[in-house]
Amino acid sequence: MATINDPKTYKVVPNTLSIVDGPIGSGGPDTITDHSFANIKAISDALAAKQIGNNVNPIGLDPNFPGLRNLVREGDPTASTSPKPFDFYSPDTFNYTVFDVSADGKSLNINVEGVNSYAADTNPEPSTTVNPIRSIVSFTLDAAPVPTVSAGNAGNDKIVPTSLQTIFTDGGDDLVDGIVGKGDNRIYGGDGNDELLAGLRDRLFGENGDDTLDASQGKGGNRLYGGAGNDTLYAGTNDFLSGGDGNDTLYAGKGGNTLYGGAGADRFYLAYNGAPTSTNTVADFEVGIDKLLILGIAGVSDFSKVTLTAKGTDTLVAAGGKDLALLTGIGSSSLNASSFAVA
Repeated sequence: MATINDPKTYKVVPNTLSIVDGPIGSGGPDTITDHSFANIKAISDALAAKQIGNNVNPIGLDPNFPGLRNLVREGDPTASTSPKPFDFYSPDTFNYTVFDVSADGKSLNINVEGVNSYAADTNPEPSTTVNPIRSIVSFTLDAAPVPTVSAGNAGNDKIVPTSLQTIFTDGGDDLVDGIVGKGDNRIYGGDGNDELLAGLRDRLFGENGDDTLDASQGKGGNRLYGGAGNDTLYAGTNDFLSGGDGNDTLYAGKGGNTLYGGAGADRFYLAYNGAPTSTNTVADFEVGIDKLLILGIAGVSDFSKVTLTAKGTDTLVAAGGKDLALLTGIGSSSLNASSFAVA
């Protein structure tokens, strides 16, 4: 049951969204005077990171939101191919949204238009050259099939979902195997120490207990949220992992994955049984609290074999001639042997 003052207890309603506009005169946007792409993206990324760190879905739509296409975000040429929270967020504009339903009723076109915000009581007139009204974010949603909802019981359930199912396992130590299904499922572990397996574009929520959430055999595009407890999360390819509360263990997977440990002393396996095929991202490593583990790479037996390269405010970790992971927001000078376990 959700608690109104605790966002971590909320349930995600599949295939739904809300849009919040900031009309002229609204508070907040007027405090932002730097309208540069870099500044607005930094504000958006910081908000998304804070939300994810609190085990709350970040702003914007999931890249695999059913029916999402034709995403255009002012200033971001990669929005349509690599959607990010920033692409759905405009904290520095006064805006409104235009909705257009296709003639056959199967598509919804959404266009957020507006102007750069300005200080209170200045009220400049928009023009075609100075602060023009323009499209900031636009995208299309095609109608999605209606998902089915099912529930387990207080015992130890074993469930094999097919596709577009929302499953609440309730209590017990449950096993939900989404590997063989067609994907796009939402699986909630509830209480108990559950094992949830992801297939394609599945969403796993461990919730309470010391859960195992595993996308290592999946087909990618999965999102895993550990929730409360000391959870273990395995990535596959192009997956998203969030440990949530507790001392969690996250396995970085084959590549293209993003990992957030959340609260607690977390362990990030950057390599195990060999290096990943492409670089992963660790988004919230905490120096002195979390640990980075590199195991099973030939010729790499201690920290002296690890290479740390500064990438702006981030650090690229490499070993054995392979780039393993990018640590965002972590300077290379802040890392030393104590941050790693290598064998």
